[in-house]
Amino acid sequence: MQAFDAHNHLQKGGTTPPNFACAPSATCEADWKVLEEMANGSPLQIFPGYGIHPWWAGTETPGWEERLKDLLAKNYGAFIGESGLDGYRATRVRGPGFTSQISILRPQLRLAKTLDRPIVLHCVRAWDELRECLQEESVRHFAIHRFKGSPEMASEIMQLGGYISVHLDTLYNRSSSNSIKWMPRSRILVETDWDGPRVEGRPMEEEIGEVLRQLAVIWDMTVEATARATLRNAKEFYRIL
Repeated sequence: MQAFDAHNHLQKGGTTPPNFACAPSATCEADWKVLEEMANGSPLQIFPGYGIHPWWAGTETPGWEERLKDLLAKNYGAFIGESGLDGYRATRVRGPGFTSQISILRPQLRLAKTLDRPIVLHCVRAWDELRECLQEESVRHFAIHRFKGSPEMASEIMQLGGYISVHLDTLYNRSSSNSIKWMPRSRILVETDWDGPRVEGRPMEEEIGEVLRQLAVIWDMTVEATARATLRNAKEFYRIL
């Protein structure tokens, strides 16, 4: 069965590349070189994203924007990610606040706009703030990964031109699972958000298979047809020929 894992962190180690295509996202600058080397080793299977995650806001080093721009220019098929906002972390004593998170989000949005690249976004309790940034920076080719939101949020994402990436969390949450029932199927991706063997309880292959099985039930389709549809969506989003 063909499949496409639209979001994971394969660079965290502890596994060989899966037997399906995937789009791993960086979380910090240290991931960039690792992902570039992994993609160069499996160019038809690994399609990488380079960026800085909101949890790592404040760790960026001087000149990071220019280095990211150069890396993206060198890797024409790469996307930007993982970026975004995390409202829960912003309220924690030791977590980066919104000011710090937005200071690294906006440059990544501008690069997405300027270079015409897809951008994958983390969004936890911060949709209002993230929506404002997307609108002000005029970014439309984006995906919200591991979506857990209301039908109203899903509708706004669609109106802004975005995609939604479905994780098991999405499907086990009543509000978000209801949201995807009526959404255009062409705007839905599937993901494992795999984050290394110390975090995940089962192999990526089992994880993506379970996501596809659960989504197939909602769509009233076979698992194989669901895999083909989401593979097609991922190729469209990531502009894979």
